[in-house]
Amino acid sequence: MQFQKNTPINQHLANLFASQKAVVFAGAGISLEPPAGLPDWNKLRDYTLEAVSSRDAFLQKYFDVLVSVPMIASPGKKGLTPEVVASKISENCYGYFECFRALKDGQPNANHRYLAKMAKNGLLKYIITTNFDVFIEKALEQENIDYVTYRTQEEFASFPQNFRRDTIHIIKIHGCISEPRTITATVEQEAKGLLPVIGDAIELLLADYGFVFWGYSGADLKIDLDYLRMVSASEKAQGFVWNFLELPNYKEPINPNVEKLDAMYGEKAYVVHGKLPDIFDHFIAESDQIERTKYSAEEEKSWREQKNVRFKNALTEWATQHLQQVDASSIYGRLLQHSGKTQEAIECLEHQLKICQDNSGSELEIAKITNNIGLVYHGVGEYHKALDYFEKAKEIAQKTGSETELARSLNNLGLIYSVQGKLDDALAVYLKVLDMNRKAISKKNMGSLLGNIGMIYHDKKHHEQALKYLQEAVEIARELGDKYSLATRLNNIGSVCSNQQKHDEALKYYLESLEITRILGDKKGLGRQLNNIGAIYYHQKKYYDAVGYYVEAEKICKEIGDKKILGTIYSNRASIFLAFKNFNEGLNYAQKGLDIMVEIGDFPMAAATCETMGIIHEDVLRDYAKAIKCYEESIQYYTRIGRTDKTSEMPQWIAECRAKGSL
Repeated sequence: MQFQKNTPINQHLANLFASQKAVVFAGAGISLEPPAGLPDWNKLRDYTLEAVSSRDAFLQKYFDVLVSVPMIASPGKKGLTPEVVASKISENCYGYFECFRALKDGQPNANHRYLAKMAKNGLLKYIITTNFDVFIEKALEQENIDYVTYRTQEEFASFPQNFRRDTIHIIKIHGCISEPRTITATVEQEAKGLLPVIGDAIELLLADYGFVFWGYSGADLKIDLDYLRMVSASEKAQGFVWNFLELPNYKEPINPNVEKLDAMYGEKAYVVHGKLPDIFDHFIAESDQIERTKYSAEEEKSWREQKNVRFKNALTEWATQHLQQVDASSIYGRLLQHSGKTQEAIECLEHQLKICQDNSGSELEIAKITNNIGLVYHGVGEYHKALDYFEKAKEIAQKTGSETELARSLNNLGLIYSVQGKLDDALAVYLKVLDMNRKAISKKNMGSLLGNIGMIYHDKKHHEQALKYLQEAVEIARELGDKYSLATRLNNIGSVCSNQQKHDEALKYYLESLEITRILGDKKGLGRQLNNIGAIYYHQKKYYDAVGYYVEAEKICKEIGDKKILGTIYSNRASIFLAFKNFNEGLNYAQKGLDIMVEIGDFPMAAATCETMGIIHEDVLRDYAKAIKCYEESIQYYTRIGRTDKTSEMPQWIAECRAKGSL
């Protein structure tokens, strides 16, 4: 059928390419077809996890757990996000990105050859890609076309001087397997955004060229809508065509963030399905037409299976060369913890500890593992066990003379003192760590320490001091690209605002934290933030909205065994029933929360809950005997945390109840 230029999109594309005013932005989708046939990002994750578990048969039973957990960031999908897996691996071993060299296996497919043919015909000069592979380069080489690639920071720095050169420019914004150190694949790297020199290069092109997106869903925009500078450059940008996949039985959903850009760009934007690569046939010379190979379903399946075997073997070889058995256990333990699989995480970390002890591992390494196990227990409210591990880690760190691990151990002990209501003890520990040699504290640990100090001031009602420390912790998290800490600290600032009765401002921080947490797939953080948002709606008297968030938070916390937050949720749900004058059900939920708080040693919450229950029995139900019992129990907990203001006034409450009961 003859190409019709009279449709707006066809005319626009024809003009862009004919005038050499198009930049093709190619994503992973162009490399999935044979004979390139790269595994998709999630397949790569699964193969990598298999390679990690190949280092220790003990870990293999946990593989199915990791690939089957619901992917919070993408409802309906399974497994952790690939960026989370890459982050945990990178934290525990060197050389992870060397395994991406295995992606060189294969040959350019028709999509890569189309780009080369468009370049050969003088219709395309700039190709931006998120792909690590080198198939575009291979396709250009097969056509004897000169090109220059931009991968490293130094190469991107030269772009403003070189981009007018009469050659093909391949701009690899996420790095390349030919330079593994340049690859962007972890949560931290993604969170930092593109290097300024990369963003500058994109912005330079946006001002003069129309962007044609192909095989790219816009997934990076979930981190920041301005990830590609398309927001900040929107006024001067020439516009874009965003092509999504369309097959006979499938139409790719449009990314909501692309829809936002579409609305922002107005008439300068086209969002289409199925235009590429077929439209290229109408632009290139007859002699350069590409005959697309048709594979039968059986051929393609066989071909993919063979390729996957080769790729898996390459990954196993990488693991053998770069990954120690003890590190493999750490990776699985941290990933299981992230997934909310607490018991499985502890099993892997205990296994790691045993390996280290049996093989005469260093005392410093044993201290690190011991601290990590303590943090897992702390994360789910098992404070007695956490305290035991933190104390052991401190003793070992003192023996080794490691200021870094000692500082970490003391910081962790402060967490326990805080939850026990020993705020002065916790603050003293944190300030002691802060006074230690600052060179001994990593920037990440410094951010954690400042955040913890901020929360002590929050608990002491010193709100301005709390915000000072928390804002500093937020800046460190942003600088490091530490999304986990950023979500936590934004949530903490929300709590400070809530205590100041600034509920609208608190909700803003909670929602920002929630968005990051969903992207990370962090179940523990998700339960905490949903509960906090529910509390805001409660204060705004939007009780039904509050219940919805509490119910979702309760489900998550039960699944992962987070007793700390679960106890708080029960207490909060009690408040809803009390607001509706359903006192019996309210007291029932309050008791459920109290039982958990006492079990885990959360005495500040236990004391406050008993006090509230006593007030209900005294003022509403007129059951003075039960009120006295609640007040007496509350005094016990307030005594444990040193609240002399409460222990001095509550005996008078008890006396008044006895007097009322005798009437």
